[in-house]
Amino acid sequence: MTSHTSRLKTPDRPRAVLFDWDNTLVDNWISIHDALNTTFAAMGHEPWSLSQVRARVRTSARESFPILFGERADEAMRIFYDRFEAAHLNTLTSLPGANTLLDTLSATDIYLGVVSNKHSEFLRREARQLG
Repeated sequence: MTSHTSRLKTPDRPRAVLFDWDNTLVDNWISIHDALNTTFAAMGHEPWSLSQVRARVRTSARESFPILFGERADEAMRIFYDRFEAAHLNTLTSLPGANTLLDTLSATDIYLGVVSNKHSEFLRREARQLG
């Protein structure tokens, strides 16, 4: 018989925790809503309510704008990101409990990281803004 003690033991806790950024650690829906409606207005589309934006936005602009704006997707992305960049730090908030969770984990030897499909410069600015 083979001994079960020869199996590799797993640690009692993780060595690393990776977080998504938007909707896991932070809320930036107000800026997304504003930038999207600015883009819709420029492109001749009807605006969406904040609740519609929260329900409908599920993919990045790179993926969704060609569907929404067709051949004008690049123009729409410039408008969206110009508006987002102008305001995103003003409306950014940490989600409830996120700071406590990160403070607690950072006091351990667990590695922490963020994965996101958000443009890296926006992500870095937002992380600096929230400390």
